[in-house]
Amino acid sequence: FDQDDLNEDDVMVLDTGADEIFIWLGKGASQDERKHSMSMSDEYIKSQHERTGGNAVSVSIIVKQGEEPDSFKTLFPSWNDNMWNKK
Repeated sequence: FDQDDLNEDDVMVLDTGADEIFIWLGKGASQDERKHSMSMSDEYIKSQHERTGGNAVSVSIIVKQGEEPDSFKTLFPSWNDNMWNKK
């Protein structure tokens, strides 16, 4: 993954290939997008369970832009904490 792939004006779903997915909330995401982020992740998890016969993602972790935990940042080869501060 590349940090530039994260759109500040959107909600992004990041499937790590492990037991969890991250729901990243960009600062410019609309209230409607934020409101529906959990139902979106539930639908994604359901589709993955159907596709894999139940051997798929089971946890959604909400991450807000600017508050990314290290477990999220390590998925990106060159995370820059100051990337969005420059704009």
